Amino acid sequence: MLEDESGLVQDLINACGGSVQSISDAVDSAIKKLPVIEGPGSGGLQLSREIAKVFEDSIVLQREIKIHLLLLSIYCRASLHKKMIL
Repeated sequence: MLEDESGLVQDLINACGGSVQSISDAVDSAIKKLPVIEGPGSGGLQLSREIAKVFEDSIVLQREIKIHLLLLSIYCRASLHKKMIL
């Protein structure tokens, strides 16, 4: 989400006074700590139905979150614009 082409997430982070680079670094660091599957047979793994459902549900949830983030971004921008006018 931090690398989204629309820049929506970056705009929200910046509008809230956060640092996109700090968050990106923290995410990269956390990912590097995750276990990695290596060795023979690691390419032939298959998902159970339950895990596949979790992934499918996460895709739907991600879409819903993007919609909510977009609405939040619009609200934040409108609020900032309103404050600038006043």
